[in-house]
Amino acid sequence: MKLRVLLIAVLALGAAFVHAADRKLVMIAGPVSHPPGMHEFRAGSMLLQKRLEGVPGLKTVLITNGWPTKLVDGKKVDDNSVFEGADAVFIYSDGGPNHIAIQKDRLDVLRALVSKGVGFGLGHYAVEVPAEKGGKE
Repeated sequence: MKLRVLLIAVLALGAAFVHAADRKLVMIAGPVSHPPGMHEFRAGSMLLQKRLEGVPGLKTVLITNGWPTKLVDGKKVDDNSVFEGADAVFIYSDGGPNHIAIQKDRLDVLRALVSKGVGFGLGHYAVEVPAEKGGKE
């Protein structure tokens, strides 16, 4: 009986470890909005990413200077492909009417991710969103 309980515990632990190996955290550092040494979203996000390096089974993807973008026909457009396979998204930036998550169709992108069970977190002033756009979410 004890051997069976031990075997079940070992298998459960192994399953948890394998499951944890597939975790992807997308971190978005907001664009520069203050003088050097103040509200350094890129630097703060890099420090957080470095601290998370030691978490077994966690892969972090850091996007700096705002929402991920790419060039298409010489124009900068949103690149939401970074969110594929994400288990969580964390935004560390300014908020208010210029909040990076409420520009263009980004709120719809995030809403779709959250509806699929993707975790979502905000840091610093990114927690401040206008009541009329993003507030109810």
